[in-house]
Amino acid sequence: MRLVLLALSVILSLGFSFFALDPSWAARFVTYAGYPLLFATFSIFVYSLFKIRGQWRSLPGQMLKSPLPVLTIGGCTGFLFLQEPFGFKILMDEVILLGTSMSMHFEKAVLVPGMANDYEGSFRIIEAYLDKRPYFHPFLISLLHDLTGYRPANAFILNIILTPVMLSLAYSFGRKLTDQRGGILSVLLLTSLPLLAQNATGGHFEILNLVMILIVMLLACRYLQKLDGPSLTAFCYAGLLLAQTRYEAGVFVIPIGILVLLGWRRKGEVLLPWPVIFAPLQLVCIPMQFLISMSKTYFWQLDDTDKDQVFSLGFIGENLQDAARYFFHYGQTNSNSLLLSLLGLTAAVCFLAYALPRLGRFTQDQHSHLVLASFLLAVLASFALAMGYHWGQLTDPVASRFCLPLLLMGALAAPLTLKKWAGPFLLITCGMFGYTAWFHLWDLERLAFIRSGIGIILSFLLISAGTLYILRKKRDPFNFVISLCLLFILFVTVPVASNHRYTGRYTPAKEASIIRRFFQQNPEKDYFFTSRSPLMAITHGVSSVNVSRVAEKPETIWRHYLHHNYSAFYAFQLVDVNGETGELVVVDHYDLGPAFEIETVVEERLIPLQLARIVRFYPKEDYFQNDNESVEESAPGSTEETEPVAADTL
Repeated sequence: MRLVLLALSVILSLGFSFFALDPSWAARFVTYAGYPLLFATFSIFVYSLFKIRGQWRSLPGQMLKSPLPVLTIGGCTGFLFLQEPFGFKILMDEVILLGTSMSMHFEKAVLVPGMANDYEGSFRIIEAYLDKRPYFHPFLISLLHDLTGYRPANAFILNIILTPVMLSLAYSFGRKLTDQRGGILSVLLLTSLPLLAQNATGGHFEILNLVMILIVMLLACRYLQKLDGPSLTAFCYAGLLLAQTRYEAGVFVIPIGILVLLGWRRKGEVLLPWPVIFAPLQLVCIPMQFLISMSKTYFWQLDDTDKDQVFSLGFIGENLQDAARYFFHYGQTNSNSLLLSLLGLTAAVCFLAYALPRLGRFTQDQHSHLVLASFLLAVLASFALAMGYHWGQLTDPVASRFCLPLLLMGALAAPLTLKKWAGPFLLITCGMFGYTAWFHLWDLERLAFIRSGIGIILSFLLISAGTLYILRKKRDPFNFVISLCLLFILFVTVPVASNHRYTGRYTPAKEASIIRRFFQQNPEKDYFFTSRSPLMAITHGVSSVNVSRVAEKPETIWRHYLHHNYSAFYAFQLVDVNGETGELVVVDHYDLGPAFEIETVVEERLIPLQLARIVRFYPKEDYFQNDNESVEESAPGSTEETEPVAADTL
């Protein structure tokens, strides 16, 4: 009977998601039903963890038996936070996620603010739209807003909370695969990755994605071991939340479903708690949101990469070559970890070659091996999807984060592979290091070779000699590799993270830093601020619309100016410097038009021949003196209150 109800739940969910509503009504449904459905899913998940709390109670006790894991996780967490300044690293993604959390906090609606203004002394969102991004991450930020009051810094506080949780979960799964040293090795390998520090100190959902992957994997192991209702409920609802964390996270539904079926087969009966029967209904918003997003091509930013397709097999070859350049790059211009790439990717390939023929045996025992193999295949599928994406070049600072789940799998597979096949694994890794170093040396100039090439050669010789000594003397390879990780973090990761060359060429993050610093220095927020996108100002409680609206309807600013509605009017601009004449030219989409005079307040250099500045602007009275009677009321920045809408209005 319960199996029939589950089938009906699946059919009803699919039918309602794809066929019941037209796009406009689907947008409204996601906007206003998304929050309560996600709240219900999250509440059931938390309750299910409470039901199986016995396992989680034992973890602190296991870790406290030896202080080494606690010291390692604590030290690595502090290291990740100290290497990067906190701030928005990927624009506009992080600001949009914060804006969504703002709407979920104030309105309990899944919307991104498009325009906001002071209305009778109250700051209100008066235009909004439904975004393409999954909203589990904004939901968690909104819970922080609910508990502590709205503040933009909660986007960073969430990742401050999640980062040590992620490292602890990585330790737990690494320990489950091998032993305590295996868990420590996984944590150290992850810490050697500057990309992880970049995301741990930002406001994106990548750390949450890693946390949810690890939670689902650990709960899968528990389910296969216990085969009881509470374990299945926790496992399934963790999977539901994972599917709402990243765009491609829906691919994890496949291994989750397979593992559930394998558990039923082992138990010899269909295990279906009531929450699991209704779990498919919790996902109705995901297909709706996806279909709405696919119908709006501007959501996929094709213009930014001059491509005419979002996904294409033709992108895979070029993106894979770029991925190889990212993974095996030696230098400071990428946020990669050569050590993690060499050890992790080699281990992932070796483990899959070993595991795939033995999956049937893993179903009876070695559940952690089965779970790792299943999720590694799912991660490879999602990575292949990223390689077919038009913006899938990993050397681009915006796209580098796509490889985090794959590198996580490599960090987990490395200690297991080292334990089972230490000799072949280390020799293959040394061979790959030599191959990578050889090609890197070809690109070095004579001075660069003296400065860094000799260091590469010596590193290769020392690592190779150490590997041969360990294997010949049959010494424990774990201590050798852990020591290698610590040396790599000290001599490679620290200089790379400290120089920030991999983020220096991503100017939008600098722009966001300038704007946020201006807001912090002017906390009264009784002024008006405009830029190409108003979202940064809105999330910081400042009245704002975009520059194009100000340029199209300058008479509205004139009316606000006459009525003293704001203490001042500010604008953020990008300015190109003519290399020959030194003339300053405002970049398109940042020009206020001829109706205003400007006075520079803040000016900083972004890159050679480009400045970022914040200007105070004033209406030119002679421009408006003949138009005082024709000012339109329905203009940008109007104080008329309207309801948020679920369509894009920017």
